[in-house]
Amino acid sequence: MSVPAGDSTPDEATPGELLAVAHAMFLAAALSEALAQAGSPARDLVVDADCSFRGSIQDWRLTGIDFRARGSVPEIDERAFRDAALTARHQSLRAAEVREDLPGDTEATLES
Repeated sequence: MSVPAGDSTPDEATPGELLAVAHAMFLAAALSEALAQAGSPARDLVVDADCSFRGSIQDWRLTGIDFRARGSVPEIDERAFRDAALTARHQSLRAAEVREDLPGDTEATLES
């Protein structure tokens, strides 16, 4: 996560870190549901999120969210997993009431 200059509490959770955790949870829930509904529930699913901000610490603006999802899902290929992760990204941003076109990457890795 990028932290604005002037962060006076580097050893404590920042609002940005808490926001990243919330977004990762939204994405994990949306991805897990999508996979289960498609008949391929995940055995294991890990989602990370990094939030980027612009502006001073008093006037932050969220400028992007990068997601990384990896999981073990039987009977699904890498492309289907990535497609499900991209769909889940849009659903999770909508659920969190964040613009769906917010910049950021979605990286999805299927583990065997």
